[in-house]
Amino acid sequence: MTAQLLTHKFTTQQYHLMHEAGVFAQDERLELIDGEVKKMSPIGRKHAACVNRLVTLFTKKLGDRIIQYKIQFA
Repeated sequence: MTAQLLTHKFTTQQYHLMHEAGVFAQDERLELIDGEVKKMSPIGRKHAACVNRLVTLFTKKLGDRIIQYKIQFA
């Protein structure tokens, strides 16, 4: 006999309500993809370096018209 797994697709509103209700740990890196809650991979050094270079480039090109956010690694 095989067991049938039941799944539920969540809406964005349901996902946000679960977050507000404390269903997920505060430091848990999650995302909602096609209605499924998935763990996000940690950001690696190459990814962080690329993001920081893009922030620098956008800051030079757009000046005060952007919001600056840099990823810091310990």
